[in-house]
Amino acid sequence: MLPPKPVQAEVIRAALRRHDRALARELLRPALKTGPTPELWALAARACDEPQSALRCLERALALHPDHPEALYLRDLLRPHLEPVSEPAPPADPLPLPPLAMFDPPLKKARNPRRRRSVWDWVLLGCMLLLGSSGGAYALNAAGLTTGFVTTVNQVTGGPAPVTEWEGIPLVSVPNLPEVLPASQTESLGTAGRDTDVLDPGYTHEYSFEATRGEEVAVYVQFLSLSANYVSRNIALMRPDGTNAMRDCARDTILEGDNNIALTCTIDVSGSWRVRLTGRQNESTGAYFVGVEHISGGTF
Repeated sequence: MLPPKPVQAEVIRAALRRHDRALARELLRPALKTGPTPELWALAARACDEPQSALRCLERALALHPDHPEALYLRDLLRPHLEPVSEPAPPADPLPLPPLAMFDPPLKKARNPRRRRSVWDWVLLGCMLLLGSSGGAYALNAAGLTTGFVTTVNQVTGGPAPVTEWEGIPLVSVPNLPEVLPASQTESLGTAGRDTDVLDPGYTHEYSFEATRGEEVAVYVQFLSLSANYVSRNIALMRPDGTNAMRDCARDTILEGDNNIALTCTIDVSGSWRVRLTGRQNESTGAYFVGVEHISGGTF
C-alpha cells in the first residue's frame, strides 16, 4: 500500500488547530495503518483526553524515533497527569479509544453537599485552583492554543513588555525582524548545546555559542506548538559581525512543515555566533527546542 501523502500531517494539524478532533481522528486512523510515523503518533497524542491513552501513542512514536523532540516534550507534559496503576494497561489499539482530547481544560468536579466546608477548606481550595489554573494556562500557552500567560509572568517579574511594531511598522510586515528586534533574553548554549523555552508574540530569544573558522556546525530549531506554522522567516543565525549567515548554510527540515528549520554551516568567522528566534502571532509562538552541534572539531 502507498504511504500517506506528505500533506496528510498538515491537514491533521489544521483540524487540531480548529479543535475538530473528530476529523483529526478520522484522518489519523488510515494514516497510522498505512504509514505510521513518529509525527503521526505525536499528533494522535495531541488528540487525547485520557493521559494513559496519550502516553501509549507517545510510546509508539518513541519506539520509532527515541529522540523525537515533540514526543519527548509531550511525554514530559503528560507526567503530572498520570496516576499509578496497580495492573498493567491493556494493549493499545492502532488509535486508542474513546475519542481523545488531552489539551481540553479539565472538567469541573461536583462539590460534595454532605460536608460543610470550613474557612480553611475554602482557602486551600482557592490555592489549589490558583495553582491548577496557572499550570493549565502555561500548558495551553506552550501548546500554542493561547498566548499571553508567559508575557504576563515576564512583565510581573520585571521583564520587558512585548514589542508591537518596529520603526512604526507592524511586526507582521517587517521581513528581517529576527535580525533587528532587540533580544528580550540572551542565553549561552555553552557545552550543553541545547535549550527549550516558550516564545510569545513580540519577543526575541537569543542563544549564543562559540565557533571556530573552518569547523562545520549544525543548528536546528523545532517548534512544538500548534500555532507555529511559518518559523523560517522568524529565525536568524548571526555572525559575530552582526550579519545573517542563514543564506550561506545548507538548509533542511527536521519534520514535515514550516514549524522547524535545520542548518548545516561552515563557520567563516571565529567568535560568538547567535541563534535568534522572534515570536510572531500565528507564525512562531509556543514551546520550542533549539540546539547546536559542532560536527567537526567541537562538542555537543
